[in-house]
Amino acid sequence: MMTNCFAGKTYLVVDDFNDMRSMIKSILKTLGVTDIVTASNGRDAVSAIEKNHFDVVLCDYNLGDGRNGQQVLEETRERNLLTNHSLFLMITAENTRDMVMSAIEYEPDTYLSKPFTKDVLKARVEKLLNFKSLCKPVFEAVDVGNYSNAVKLLDHIGDSNPKNRSALLRLRADLCFQNGRYDEAEAIYEQVLGDRAVSWATMGLGKLYFAQGKHNDAEDMFDRLVNGSTPVPSAYDWLARCQRMQGDYEEALETLEAGLQVSPNAVLRQQQHAEVAMLQENYKLAEKSYAKLDRLSQNSIYRTPSMTAGWVGAMSANGKHDSALMTLKKMQQEYKTDREAKLCALVATASVYRNKGDDAKAQVELDSGTKLYEKMAARVPGYLALDYAKSLAGSGNTEAAEAVMKVVVQNNHDDPVFMGRAIEVCREAGISEDPQAMIQSMCKEIIAMNNQGVRLIRDGKLEPAIEFFRKAQEAMLGNKVINLNAALAMIMHMEKAGSNTENLREARACIQQVKTLEPDNERLPQLTRRMRKLS
Repeated sequence: MMTNCFAGKTYLVVDDFNDMRSMIKSILKTLGVTDIVTASNGRDAVSAIEKNHFDVVLCDYNLGDGRNGQQVLEETRERNLLTNHSLFLMITAENTRDMVMSAIEYEPDTYLSKPFTKDVLKARVEKLLNFKSLCKPVFEAVDVGNYSNAVKLLDHIGDSNPKNRSALLRLRADLCFQNGRYDEAEAIYEQVLGDRAVSWATMGLGKLYFAQGKHNDAEDMFDRLVNGSTPVPSAYDWLARCQRMQGDYEEALETLEAGLQVSPNAVLRQQQHAEVAMLQENYKLAEKSYAKLDRLSQNSIYRTPSMTAGWVGAMSANGKHDSALMTLKKMQQEYKTDREAKLCALVATASVYRNKGDDAKAQVELDSGTKLYEKMAARVPGYLALDYAKSLAGSGNTEAAEAVMKVVVQNNHDDPVFMGRAIEVCREAGISEDPQAMIQSMCKEIIAMNNQGVRLIRDGKLEPAIEFFRKAQEAMLGNKVINLNAALAMIMHMEKAGSNTENLREARACIQQVKTLEPDNERLPQLTRRMRKLS
Protein backbone atom coordinates (compact mmCIF):
# COMPACT_ATOMS: atom_id res chain seq x y z
CA MET A 1 0.00 0.00 0.00
CA MET A 2 1.41 3.37 -1.05
CA THR A 3 1.76 5.99 1.67
CA ASN A 4 0.17 9.40 1.24
CA CYS A 5 3.07 11.87 1.03
CA PHE A 6 0.70 14.76 1.87
CA ALA A 7 -0.45 13.33 5.19
CA GLY A 8 1.37 14.36 8.35
CA LYS A 9 2.85 17.47 6.75
CA THR A 10 2.32 21.07 7.92
CA TYR A 11 1.21 23.65 5.35
CA LEU A 12 1.13 27.45 5.23
CA VAL A 13 -1.20 29.06 2.69
CA VAL A 14 -0.60 32.76 1.99
CA ASP A 15 -3.04 34.80 -0.09
CA ASP A 16 -4.69 38.18 0.42
CA PHE A 17 -8.07 36.88 -0.82
CA ASN A 18 -10.06 34.80 1.65
CA ASP A 19 -11.83 32.85 -1.11
CA MET A 20 -8.48 31.77 -2.59
CA ARG A 21 -7.14 30.73 0.82
CA SER A 22 -10.30 28.69 1.40
CA MET A 23 -10.10 27.05 -2.03
CA ILE A 24 -6.45 25.97 -1.60
CA LYS A 25 -7.21 24.79 1.93
CA SER A 26 -10.10 22.66 0.62
CA ILE A 27 -7.89 21.10 -2.07
CA LEU A 28 -5.24 20.24 0.50
CA LYS A 29 -7.82 18.64 2.80
CA THR A 30 -9.01 16.36 -0.03
CA LEU A 31 -5.36 15.28 -0.41
CA GLY A 32 -5.21 14.21 3.23
CA VAL A 33 -3.68 17.34 4.78
CA THR A 34 -4.96 18.20 8.25
CA ASP A 35 -2.41 20.73 9.58
CA ILE A 36 -2.97 23.97 7.64
CA VAL A 37 -2.19 27.55 8.73
CA THR A 38 -3.24 30.56 6.65
CA ALA A 39 -1.97 34.13 6.36
CA SER A 40 -3.45 37.06 4.45
CA ASN A 41 -0.33 39.21 4.04
CA GLY A 42 3.44 39.03 3.88
CA ARG A 43 4.02 40.26 7.42
CA ASP A 44 1.82 37.56 8.95
CA ALA A 45 3.38 34.94 6.66
CA VAL A 46 6.90 35.71 7.87
CA SER A 47 5.69 35.81 11.47
CA ALA A 48 4.07 32.38 11.08
CA ILE A 49 7.25 30.91 9.55
CA GLU A 50 9.30 32.36 12.41
CA LYS A 51 7.10 30.65 15.00
CA ASN A 52 6.32 27.31 13.35
CA HIS A 53 7.90 24.60 11.24
CA PHE A 54 6.24 24.21 7.84
CA ASP A 55 6.89 21.42 5.38
CA VAL A 56 5.20 23.30 2.53
CA VAL A 57 4.55 27.01 1.97
CA LEU A 58 2.12 28.01 -0.79
CA CYS A 59 2.47 31.77 -1.23
CA ASP A 60 0.77 34.10 -3.69
CA TYR A 61 2.99 36.66 -5.41
CA ASN A 62 0.65 39.64 -5.05
CA LEU A 63 -0.30 40.14 -1.40
CA GLY A 64 -1.64 43.70 -1.45
CA ASP A 65 0.05 46.33 0.72
CA GLY A 66 3.34 45.48 2.42
CA ARG A 67 5.59 42.56 1.49
CA ASN A 68 4.80 40.66 -1.69
CA GLY A 69 5.43 36.96 -2.21
CA GLN A 70 8.86 37.57 -3.69
CA GLN A 71 9.88 39.51 -0.57
CA VAL A 72 8.54 36.75 1.69
CA LEU A 73 10.67 34.24 -0.24
CA GLU A 74 13.73 36.52 -0.07
CA GLU A 75 13.35 36.88 3.69
CA THR A 76 12.90 33.17 4.34
CA ARG A 77 16.00 32.47 2.23
CA GLU A 78 18.16 35.21 3.76
CA ARG A 79 17.22 34.38 7.35
CA ASN A 80 17.23 30.60 6.93
CA LEU A 81 13.68 30.43 8.25
CA LEU A 82 12.86 27.26 6.31
CA THR A 83 14.80 24.02 6.63
CA ASN A 84 16.32 22.00 3.80
CA HIS A 85 13.31 19.69 4.09
CA SER A 86 10.77 22.45 3.37
CA LEU A 87 9.15 23.50 0.09
CA PHE A 88 8.24 27.00 -1.07
CA LEU A 89 5.76 27.24 -3.94
CA MET A 90 5.07 30.63 -5.51
CA ILE A 91 1.57 31.23 -6.86
CA THR A 92 0.89 34.02 -9.32
CA ALA A 93 -2.06 35.29 -11.32
CA GLU A 94 0.27 37.66 -13.15
CA ASN A 95 1.28 36.56 -16.62
CA THR A 96 3.49 39.52 -17.54
CA ARG A 97 7.17 38.76 -18.16
CA ASP A 98 8.24 41.06 -15.29
CA MET A 99 6.13 39.29 -12.70
CA VAL A 100 6.93 35.77 -13.91
CA MET A 101 10.68 36.47 -13.93
CA SER A 102 10.45 38.03 -10.47
CA ALA A 103 8.51 35.04 -9.18
CA ILE A 104 11.07 32.48 -10.33
CA GLU A 105 14.30 34.49 -9.95
CA TYR A 106 14.74 33.73 -6.25
CA GLU A 107 14.29 30.03 -6.95
CA PRO A 108 11.14 28.84 -5.24
CA ASP A 109 10.88 25.07 -5.49
CA THR A 110 8.29 25.63 -8.20
CA TYR A 111 5.62 28.12 -9.18
CA LEU A 112 1.96 27.77 -10.10
CA SER A 113 -0.04 30.06 -12.38
CA LYS A 114 -3.64 30.80 -11.43
CA PRO A 115 -6.05 29.28 -12.12
CA PHE A 116 -4.75 25.80 -11.35
CA THR A 117 -6.56 22.53 -10.72
CA LYS A 118 -6.32 20.07 -7.88
CA ASP A 119 -4.49 17.65 -10.17
CA VAL A 120 -1.84 20.23 -11.11
CA LEU A 121 -1.22 21.16 -7.46
CA LYS A 122 -1.12 17.49 -6.46
CA ALA A 123 1.36 16.55 -9.20
CA ARG A 124 3.74 19.45 -8.46
CA VAL A 125 3.79 19.03 -4.70
CA GLU A 126 3.90 15.22 -4.82
CA LYS A 127 6.96 15.20 -7.08
CA LEU A 128 8.82 17.66 -4.85
CA LEU A 129 7.86 15.93 -1.59
CA ASN A 130 9.01 12.58 -2.94
CA PHE A 131 12.39 14.06 -3.87
CA LYS A 132 12.74 15.68 -0.44
CA SER A 133 11.86 12.35 1.18
CA LEU A 134 14.46 10.60 -0.97
CA CYS A 135 17.12 13.09 0.17
CA LYS A 136 16.03 13.22 3.82
CA PRO A 137 19.17 11.43 5.13
CA VAL A 138 21.31 13.86 3.14
CA PHE A 139 19.59 16.91 4.61
CA GLU A 140 19.87 15.44 8.12
CA ALA A 141 23.63 15.03 7.62
CA VAL A 142 23.88 18.63 6.39
CA ASP A 143 21.89 19.85 9.41
CA VAL A 144 24.56 18.49 11.76
CA GLY A 145 27.42 19.75 9.59
CA ASN A 146 28.48 16.32 8.30
CA TYR A 147 29.03 17.29 4.66
CA SER A 148 31.30 14.32 3.93
CA ASN A 149 28.59 11.87 4.94
CA ALA A 150 25.99 13.88 3.02
CA VAL A 151 28.03 13.48 -0.18
CA LYS A 152 28.46 9.73 0.43
CA LEU A 153 24.72 9.35 0.98
CA LEU A 154 24.03 11.20 -2.26
CA ASP A 155 26.29 8.81 -4.15
CA HIS A 156 24.38 5.84 -2.68
CA ILE A 157 20.98 7.38 -3.49
CA GLY A 158 22.09 8.26 -7.02
CA ASP A 159 23.09 4.66 -7.79
CA SER A 160 19.54 3.43 -7.20
CA ASN A 161 17.63 6.45 -8.56
CA PRO A 162 18.80 7.13 -12.14
CA LYS A 163 15.67 9.15 -12.98
CA ASN A 164 16.73 11.78 -10.41
CA ARG A 165 20.34 11.82 -11.62
CA SER A 166 20.44 15.49 -12.67
CA ALA A 167 18.84 16.82 -9.47
CA LEU A 168 21.08 14.64 -7.30
CA LEU A 169 24.22 15.70 -9.17
CA ARG A 170 23.23 19.33 -8.71
CA LEU A 171 22.74 18.84 -4.98
CA ARG A 172 26.07 16.99 -4.71
CA ALA A 173 27.93 19.74 -6.58
CA ASP A 174 26.33 22.44 -4.43
CA LEU A 175 27.31 20.63 -1.22
CA CYS A 176 30.91 20.22 -2.40
CA PHE A 177 31.07 23.89 -3.40
CA GLN A 178 29.65 25.08 -0.07
CA ASN A 179 32.13 22.91 1.82
CA GLY A 180 35.13 24.22 -0.14
CA ARG A 181 35.63 20.97 -2.06
CA TYR A 182 36.12 22.89 -5.28
CA ASP A 183 37.84 20.14 -7.29
CA GLU A 184 34.94 17.74 -6.72
CA ALA A 185 32.35 20.41 -7.53
CA GLU A 186 34.21 21.39 -10.70
CA ALA A 187 34.39 17.75 -11.83
CA ILE A 188 30.60 17.40 -11.51
CA TYR A 189 29.86 20.64 -13.35
CA GLU A 190 32.21 19.66 -16.18
CA GLN A 191 30.79 16.13 -16.33
CA VAL A 192 27.25 17.50 -16.73
CA LEU A 193 28.31 20.11 -19.28
CA GLY A 194 30.18 17.43 -21.21
CA ASP A 195 26.82 15.81 -21.95
CA ARG A 196 24.85 18.97 -22.74
CA ALA A 197 24.51 22.65 -21.87
CA VAL A 198 22.71 22.87 -18.52
CA SER A 199 22.19 26.30 -16.95
CA TRP A 200 22.68 25.23 -13.31
CA ALA A 201 26.02 23.59 -14.11
CA THR A 202 27.18 26.60 -16.14
CA MET A 203 26.17 28.92 -13.30
CA GLY A 204 27.84 26.73 -10.70
CA LEU A 205 31.09 26.56 -12.66
CA GLY A 206 31.04 30.33 -13.13
CA LYS A 207 30.57 30.94 -9.39
CA LEU A 208 33.32 28.45 -8.61
CA TYR A 209 35.74 30.20 -10.98
CA PHE A 210 34.80 33.56 -9.42
CA ALA A 211 35.48 32.22 -5.91
CA GLN A 212 38.90 31.06 -7.12
CA GLY A 213 39.70 34.47 -8.61
CA LYS A 214 39.53 33.17 -12.21
CA HIS A 215 37.47 36.12 -13.37
CA ASN A 216 38.03 35.69 -17.12
CA ASP A 217 36.89 32.05 -16.99
CA ALA A 218 33.93 33.03 -14.81
CA GLU A 219 32.99 35.81 -17.22
CA ASP A 220 32.90 33.29 -20.08
CA MET A 221 30.44 31.08 -18.16
CA PHE A 222 28.09 33.92 -17.25
CA ASP A 223 28.29 35.35 -20.77
CA ARG A 224 26.96 32.03 -22.10
CA LEU A 225 23.99 32.26 -19.75
CA VAL A 226 22.98 35.83 -20.62
CA ASN A 227 23.28 35.12 -24.34
CA GLY A 228 21.49 31.78 -24.28
CA SER A 229 18.03 31.11 -25.68
CA THR A 230 16.54 31.60 -22.19
CA PRO A 231 18.60 34.21 -20.28
CA VAL A 232 19.23 33.48 -16.59
CA PRO A 233 18.59 36.74 -14.65
CA SER A 234 21.16 36.18 -11.89
CA ALA A 235 23.86 35.58 -14.52
CA TYR A 236 23.70 39.30 -15.37
CA ASP A 237 24.66 40.11 -11.77
CA TRP A 238 27.60 37.73 -11.80
CA LEU A 239 28.78 38.86 -15.23
CA ALA A 240 28.72 42.47 -14.01
CA ARG A 241 30.76 41.48 -10.94
CA CYS A 242 33.41 39.95 -13.19
CA GLN A 243 33.49 43.11 -15.29
CA ARG A 244 33.77 45.27 -12.17
CA MET A 245 36.69 43.21 -10.89
CA GLN A 246 38.52 44.10 -14.09
CA GLY A 247 37.53 47.78 -13.94
CA ASP A 248 35.19 47.51 -16.96
CA TYR A 249 32.49 49.74 -15.47
CA GLU A 250 30.92 50.74 -18.78
CA GLU A 251 30.41 47.10 -19.75
CA ALA A 252 29.15 46.27 -16.25
CA LEU A 253 26.57 49.05 -16.50
CA GLU A 254 25.36 47.78 -19.88
CA THR A 255 25.14 44.25 -18.49
CA LEU A 256 23.06 45.35 -15.49
CA GLU A 257 20.75 47.45 -17.64
CA ALA A 258 20.14 44.40 -19.82
CA GLY A 259 19.46 42.34 -16.68
CA LEU A 260 16.97 44.92 -15.43
CA GLN A 261 15.16 44.70 -18.76
CA VAL A 262 14.78 40.94 -18.24
CA SER A 263 13.75 41.14 -14.57
CA PRO A 264 13.33 44.71 -13.28
CA ASN A 265 12.23 44.08 -9.69
CA ALA A 266 15.47 42.64 -8.29
CA VAL A 267 16.63 44.85 -5.41
CA LEU A 268 20.27 43.74 -5.37
CA ARG A 269 20.58 44.12 -9.16
CA GLN A 270 19.22 47.66 -8.91
CA GLN A 271 21.68 48.40 -6.10
CA GLN A 272 24.60 47.14 -8.16
CA HIS A 273 23.42 49.28 -11.10
CA ALA A 274 23.42 52.39 -8.90
CA GLU A 275 26.87 51.55 -7.49
CA VAL A 276 28.39 51.09 -10.94
CA ALA A 277 26.86 54.35 -12.17
CA MET A 278 28.64 56.08 -9.26
CA LEU A 279 31.92 54.33 -10.09
CA GLN A 280 31.57 55.54 -13.66
CA GLU A 281 30.89 59.06 -12.31
CA ASN A 282 27.53 59.14 -14.08
CA TYR A 283 25.95 60.87 -11.10
CA LYS A 284 22.62 61.75 -12.73
CA LEU A 285 22.03 58.13 -13.66
CA ALA A 286 23.21 57.03 -10.21
CA GLU A 287 20.73 59.34 -8.45
CA LYS A 288 17.90 58.09 -10.65
CA SER A 289 18.93 54.48 -10.05
CA TYR A 290 19.15 54.93 -6.27
CA ALA A 291 15.72 56.59 -6.26
CA LYS A 292 14.27 53.51 -7.96
CA LEU A 293 16.16 51.32 -5.48
CA ASP A 294 14.56 53.23 -2.60
CA ARG A 295 11.11 52.40 -4.00
CA LEU A 296 11.92 48.77 -4.80
CA SER A 297 13.46 48.04 -1.40
CA GLN A 298 10.43 49.09 0.63
CA ASN A 299 9.48 46.05 2.77
CA SER A 300 12.53 44.12 1.53
CA ILE A 301 14.94 42.20 3.77
CA TYR A 302 17.71 43.64 1.59
CA ARG A 303 16.97 47.26 2.51
CA THR A 304 19.88 48.79 4.46
CA PRO A 305 20.94 52.26 5.60
CA SER A 306 23.83 51.98 3.14
CA MET A 307 21.38 52.10 0.23
CA THR A 308 20.10 55.46 1.44
CA ALA A 309 23.67 56.63 2.01
CA GLY A 310 24.47 55.76 -1.60
CA TRP A 311 21.49 57.80 -2.77
CA VAL A 312 22.67 60.69 -0.61
CA GLY A 313 26.13 60.44 -2.15
CA ALA A 314 24.65 60.68 -5.64
CA MET A 315 22.50 63.70 -4.68
CA SER A 316 25.51 65.46 -3.19
CA ALA A 317 27.64 64.68 -6.25
CA ASN A 318 24.93 66.43 -8.29
CA GLY A 319 25.15 69.48 -6.03
CA LYS A 320 21.89 68.74 -4.17
CA HIS A 321 23.51 68.96 -0.75
CA ASP A 322 20.45 70.21 1.17
CA SER A 323 18.25 67.45 -0.29
CA ALA A 324 20.94 64.95 0.65
CA LEU A 325 21.00 66.14 4.27
CA MET A 326 17.20 66.06 4.44
CA THR A 327 17.19 62.48 3.15
CA LEU A 328 19.68 61.52 5.86
CA LYS A 329 17.37 62.97 8.52
CA LYS A 330 14.52 60.84 7.16
CA MET A 331 16.77 57.80 7.25
CA GLN A 332 17.56 58.40 10.92
CA GLN A 333 13.82 58.55 11.61
CA GLU A 334 13.38 55.21 9.82
CA TYR A 335 16.14 53.59 11.89
CA LYS A 336 15.77 55.51 15.18
CA THR A 337 17.54 53.12 17.55
CA ASP A 338 19.91 51.49 15.06
CA ARG A 339 23.59 52.22 15.77
CA GLU A 340 24.53 50.94 12.34
CA ALA A 341 22.26 53.55 10.75
CA LYS A 342 23.69 56.23 13.06
CA LEU A 343 27.24 55.45 11.95
CA CYS A 344 26.13 55.31 8.34
CA ALA A 345 24.48 58.75 8.68
CA LEU A 346 27.56 60.31 10.32
CA VAL A 347 29.87 59.02 7.58
CA ALA A 348 27.49 60.12 4.81
CA THR A 349 26.94 63.55 6.41
CA ALA A 350 30.70 64.08 6.58
CA SER A 351 30.94 63.35 2.86
CA VAL A 352 28.13 65.81 2.04
CA TYR A 353 29.78 68.62 4.02
CA ARG A 354 33.10 67.83 2.36
CA ASN A 355 31.43 68.11 -1.06
CA LYS A 356 29.96 71.46 0.04
CA GLY A 357 33.44 72.65 0.90
CA ASP A 358 32.75 72.82 4.64
CA ASP A 359 35.71 70.75 5.87
CA ALA A 360 35.26 71.84 9.50
CA LYS A 361 31.72 70.42 9.76
CA ALA A 362 32.80 67.35 7.80
CA GLN A 363 35.52 66.64 10.35
CA VAL A 364 33.12 67.06 13.29
CA GLU A 365 30.78 64.45 11.78
CA LEU A 366 33.65 62.11 10.94
CA ASP A 367 35.11 62.41 14.45
CA SER A 368 31.71 61.44 15.88
CA GLY A 369 31.65 58.55 13.43
CA THR A 370 35.09 57.43 14.57
CA LYS A 371 33.98 57.33 18.22
CA LEU A 372 30.94 55.23 17.33
CA TYR A 373 33.00 52.97 15.05
CA GLU A 374 35.42 52.25 17.90
CA LYS A 375 32.53 51.48 20.28
CA MET A 376 30.92 49.09 17.79
CA ALA A 377 34.31 47.47 16.99
CA ALA A 378 33.89 44.04 15.39
CA ARG A 379 30.10 44.51 15.12
CA VAL A 380 30.42 47.02 12.26
CA PRO A 381 29.11 45.40 9.04
CA GLY A 382 31.70 45.11 6.29
CA TYR A 383 29.96 47.39 3.79
CA LEU A 384 29.73 50.15 6.40
CA ALA A 385 33.39 49.76 7.35
CA LEU A 386 34.22 50.28 3.65
CA ASP A 387 32.24 53.55 3.62
CA TYR A 388 34.03 54.65 6.78
CA ALA A 389 37.47 53.85 5.32
CA LYS A 390 36.59 55.79 2.17
CA SER A 391 35.52 58.79 4.25
CA LEU A 392 38.76 58.65 6.26
CA ALA A 393 40.77 58.65 3.04
CA GLY A 394 38.69 61.55 1.73
CA SER A 395 39.60 63.55 4.83
CA GLY A 396 43.30 62.93 4.14
CA ASN A 397 43.78 60.30 6.84
CA THR A 398 45.05 57.56 4.52
CA GLU A 399 46.92 55.73 7.27
CA ALA A 400 43.76 55.25 9.34
CA ALA A 401 41.87 54.24 6.19
CA GLU A 402 44.46 51.54 5.45
CA ALA A 403 44.17 50.22 9.02
CA VAL A 404 40.38 49.95 8.68
CA MET A 405 40.72 48.23 5.30
CA LYS A 406 43.06 45.65 6.81
CA VAL A 407 40.49 44.75 9.47
CA VAL A 408 37.69 44.66 6.88
CA VAL A 409 39.62 42.26 4.66
CA GLN A 410 40.52 40.05 7.64
CA ASN A 411 36.88 39.82 8.68
CA ASN A 412 35.42 39.14 5.21
CA HIS A 413 38.15 37.22 3.41
CA ASP A 414 35.76 34.37 2.48
CA ASP A 415 33.41 36.60 0.47
CA PRO A 416 34.79 37.13 -3.06
CA VAL A 417 32.01 39.55 -4.00
CA PHE A 418 32.75 41.72 -0.98
CA MET A 419 36.47 41.58 -1.72
CA GLY A 420 35.70 42.94 -5.17
CA ARG A 421 33.95 45.91 -3.59
CA ALA A 422 36.89 46.40 -1.20
CA ILE A 423 39.27 46.59 -4.16
CA GLU A 424 37.03 49.23 -5.77
CA VAL A 425 37.00 51.33 -2.59
CA CYS A 426 40.80 51.17 -2.40
CA ARG A 427 40.99 52.34 -6.02
CA GLU A 428 38.53 55.19 -5.44
CA ALA A 429 40.20 56.34 -2.23
CA GLY A 430 43.80 55.93 -3.37
CA ILE A 431 44.55 53.28 -0.75
CA SER A 432 47.52 51.21 -1.97
CA GLU A 433 49.14 51.37 -5.40
CA ASP A 434 47.93 47.85 -6.25
CA PRO A 435 44.77 47.16 -4.20
CA GLN A 436 44.04 43.83 -5.86
CA ALA A 437 47.49 42.40 -5.10
CA MET A 438 47.38 43.75 -1.53
CA ILE A 439 43.96 42.26 -0.77
CA GLN A 440 44.65 38.94 -2.48
CA SER A 441 47.87 38.57 -0.46
CA MET A 442 46.03 39.24 2.80
CA CYS A 443 43.27 36.77 1.89
CA LYS A 444 45.79 34.03 1.09
CA GLU A 445 47.43 34.45 4.51
CA ILE A 446 44.09 34.18 6.33
CA ILE A 447 42.95 31.20 4.26
CA ALA A 448 46.22 29.37 4.95
CA MET A 449 45.88 30.04 8.67
CA ASN A 450 42.22 28.94 8.78
CA ASN A 451 43.04 25.78 6.82
CA GLN A 452 45.65 24.91 9.43
CA GLY A 453 42.98 25.00 12.13
CA VAL A 454 40.48 23.08 10.00
CA ARG A 455 43.04 20.31 9.48
CA LEU A 456 43.32 19.97 13.26
CA ILE A 457 39.53 19.55 13.47
CA ARG A 458 39.45 16.99 10.65
CA ASP A 459 42.28 15.03 12.28
CA GLY A 460 40.30 14.90 15.53
CA LYS A 461 42.83 17.07 17.38
CA LEU A 462 40.09 19.12 18.98
CA GLU A 463 41.89 20.60 22.00
CA PRO A 464 44.77 21.98 19.85
CA ALA A 465 42.13 23.23 17.38
CA ILE A 466 40.30 25.11 20.14
CA GLU A 467 43.52 26.80 21.29
CA PHE A 468 44.47 27.59 17.69
CA PHE A 469 41.17 29.32 16.94
CA ARG A 470 41.16 31.15 20.29
CA LYS A 471 44.45 32.81 19.29
CA ALA A 472 43.12 33.52 15.80
CA GLN A 473 40.06 35.19 17.34
CA GLU A 474 42.23 37.57 19.34
CA ALA A 475 43.60 38.95 16.08
CA MET A 476 40.35 38.74 14.08
CA LEU A 477 37.38 39.05 16.41
CA GLY A 478 35.01 39.93 13.57
CA ASN A 479 36.02 37.13 11.20
CA LYS A 480 32.93 34.97 10.67
CA VAL A 481 34.80 31.87 9.46
CA ILE A 482 37.19 31.93 12.42
CA ASN A 483 34.29 32.34 14.87
CA LEU A 484 32.29 29.52 13.28
CA ASN A 485 35.25 27.14 13.23
CA ALA A 486 36.10 28.02 16.83
CA ALA A 487 32.50 27.20 17.81
CA LEU A 488 32.61 23.99 15.77
CA ALA A 489 35.80 22.78 17.48
CA MET A 490 34.30 23.45 20.93
CA ILE A 491 30.98 21.79 20.05
CA MET A 492 32.69 18.70 18.64
CA HIS A 493 34.89 18.45 21.74
CA MET A 494 31.85 18.68 24.04
CA GLU A 495 29.91 16.13 21.96
CA LYS A 496 32.81 13.74 22.51
CA ALA A 497 33.95 14.53 26.06
CA GLY A 498 30.88 16.15 27.61
CA SER A 499 29.87 19.79 27.94
CA ASN A 500 31.55 22.27 30.25
CA THR A 501 30.62 25.80 31.23
CA GLU A 502 33.64 27.54 29.70
CA ASN A 503 33.35 25.93 26.27
CA LEU A 504 29.58 26.46 26.22
CA ARG A 505 30.03 30.15 27.02
CA GLU A 506 32.75 30.64 24.39
CA ALA A 507 30.89 28.70 21.69
CA ARG A 508 27.72 30.73 22.33
CA ALA A 509 29.74 33.97 22.11
CA CYS A 510 31.25 32.89 18.77
CA ILE A 511 27.84 32.02 17.34
CA GLN A 512 26.32 35.27 18.62
CA GLN A 513 29.13 37.27 17.02
CA VAL A 514 28.31 35.74 13.62
CA LYS A 515 24.56 36.26 14.17
CA THR A 516 25.25 39.95 14.75
CA LEU A 517 27.38 40.32 11.63
CA GLU A 518 25.55 37.94 9.28
CA PRO A 519 22.21 36.67 10.63
CA ASP A 520 21.60 34.62 7.48
CA ASN A 521 24.92 32.74 7.52
CA GLU A 522 24.15 29.25 6.23
CA ARG A 523 26.26 27.51 8.90
CA LEU A 524 24.42 29.09 11.84
CA PRO A 525 21.30 26.87 11.95
CA GLN A 526 23.16 23.55 12.23
CA LEU A 527 25.66 24.88 14.80
CA THR A 528 22.81 26.37 16.84
CA ARG A 529 20.94 23.05 16.81
CA ARG A 530 24.03 21.19 18.00
CA MET A 531 24.53 23.76 20.77
CA ARG A 532 20.98 23.28 22.03
CA LYS A 533 21.58 19.55 22.45
CA LEU A 534 24.58 20.30 24.67
CA SER A 535 22.92 22.94 26.85
